Amino acid sequence: MPADGSWAYAENQKSATTSTYAALYELTFGVKLSAHMDENIADWADQSPQNLDKAQVFYQLAQFENSIEALDKAFRFSVIRNPVERAASSFHFICFTQKKSLRQFYADRVRMNVLGFDWDNDPYTQTGFSKFLHYVEQEAAMVRTAGRLADPHFRPQAMNMSLELLDPHLVFRVDDLAEGLDTLAHNLGRPALAQETSQARLNAQPERQTYTSEMALIERVYADDFEIYESASLQLRKDWTIPNRAL
Repeated sequence: MPADGSWAYAENQKSATTSTYAALYELTFGVKLSAHMDENIADWADQSPQNLDKAQVFYQLAQFENSIEALDKAFRFSVIRNPVERAASSFHFICFTQKKSLRQFYADRVRMNVLGFDWDNDPYTQTGFSKFLHYVEQEAAMVRTAGRLADPHFRPQAMNMSLELLDPHLVFRVDDLAEGLDTLAHNLGRPALAQETSQARLNAQPERQTYTSEMALIERVYADDFEIYESASLQLRKDWTIPNRAL
């Protein structure tokens, strides 16, 4: 959320978060994000919007003095991705971190290794994808026993969005990102975004064809996500008027 509490975004990793944060930055401050960041990691572009928390220009709900009131006054929204595409994209991402020997997801890679994932042979393979999905399923279930949340890049999108708490005005699909961000700008009373900002910037996604043989497993692990995806639209879920911003 921004300091004025005008919007509340339920971040949903691997669902156009980079493009969404870039758009929210422009909508909030009236300028495009031009402060660049590059940690020299090949194939990992657009790192700047993913690090805005370090600049403390946006805030977590818990940082507001009255978080319940702040959430109630905000325009609440989230973005959901086709569960099949997101599952494959998440798998490719963790394989990428192994390839580059990155710190990110190292603990997940170790736990996957314990469960039989062979990091020398399984990355980017059908067998590896199946093992990854079983790992995600187990991690999501362990919330009830170990108290450890599965990583938001992998776990079901329903867990990231927490729709019962968010009670959103708008949930739209990554497929409709440009139109969804325009709808967001309109309802916040802000000027329309620059075309390059509202344009979705996802990496090329061959995954839908690559892993369709795992559809039964994907549908089981991400069952709630399919329901949310089917119901998502560009129509507001409830009436909205811009309230008094004094928090």
